Amino acid sequence: MRSDMQNLDELKKRQQAITDELADPAVYSDFQKSANVVRELQKIKKHIDLLTDLDALEKRRLDNGNLIKTESDIDLLSIAQKDLEEVEAKIKEQKKKLTELERGASESID
Repeated sequence: MRSDMQNLDELKKRQQAITDELADPAVYSDFQKSANVVRELQKIKKHIDLLTDLDALEKRRLDNGNLIKTESDIDLLSIAQKDLEEVEAKIKEQKKKLTELERGASESID
């Protein structure tokens, strides 16, 4: 299974390729083709946004986990634990959205 970061890099490359394609007058002047390309670009943008958000949340989860392991201040521990719970819920939500987006993309390919 490829990592999310590899997938993100590939999506960013595809996003750039589509942006370049839209600059082509032959594509731009063909309404149907340009509409399809724009739809693909929108889906890729959503995918990139979800992966970027998920990456930031994973880093926050790691930071909170490290803080919980090393912190002795009860107030900071409490804040970190509460934030960790919120981050884990957001990660679950983002992963669900990502799965739904990927499922929709594969269904449109089939």
